[in-house]
Amino acid sequence: MTYAARGIATSAVEVTNISQHGLWLLTDEGEFFLPFETFPWFKDAPVGKLLHVELPSRHHVYWPDLDVDLEIDSIVHPERYPLVSRVHDTHESYAGQEGGSMEKQSFSTFNNKRFLYTGSIASNLNVFTLNANGAETGTVVRIDSDTISYIKALIREKLDIKMGACRDNPRPDSLGSYLHKRNKSPQFLSYVLPLLEKEGYLAHYRTGRTICVKYIPQK
Repeated sequence: MTYAARGIATSAVEVTNISQHGLWLLTDEGEFFLPFETFPWFKDAPVGKLLHVELPSRHHVYWPDLDVDLEIDSIVHPERYPLVSRVHDTHESYAGQEGGSMEKQSFSTFNNKRFLYTGSIASNLNVFTLNANGAETGTVVRIDSDTISYIKALIREKLDIKMGACRDNPRPDSLGSYLHKRNKSPQFLSYVLPLLEKEGYLAHYRTGRTICVKYIPQK
């Protein structure tokens, strides 16, 4: 990852330049280049949404209009955060999805961000992210059945719990914090929980900006 040492910025965080290859992000830690090849969810985003970036903590940046959270370390060392993989063949076969659909289906996150998926919450999920125009970015997020079962067990145990889908800095005692401790991405929750709600396993609600989920006892 390319970065340059800088003095203290007049703004806590700022996107200073956007090119066809990526964007430059200036923080008190330095200036960092984020290539679209490594961070594909930025590639087709409107400029205004790219420029709207916040710094919730010293080492954590957030794009609220894109629902993207990044830790500075994940920008400098993206190889340490293998949360997504590129899909080069759109006709790739996904094995091990008994009971799931091989055809891509459409659904939305709790923040109304649409995504496509194959498989099911009863097996494995492959989530295909979409850009601002609704086209596939070429990135797939793979969520295994063990992780889905763990999420379900947590919800059943806690009964009522915060979601905490922030990738690098989930809220304490949230579902995301438990996944983070297992080296699993809290952002998996953005896709798994809406599908669990669709199946009647939980109901979500908001307290301010915080999303919480409540377990629905199964018959």
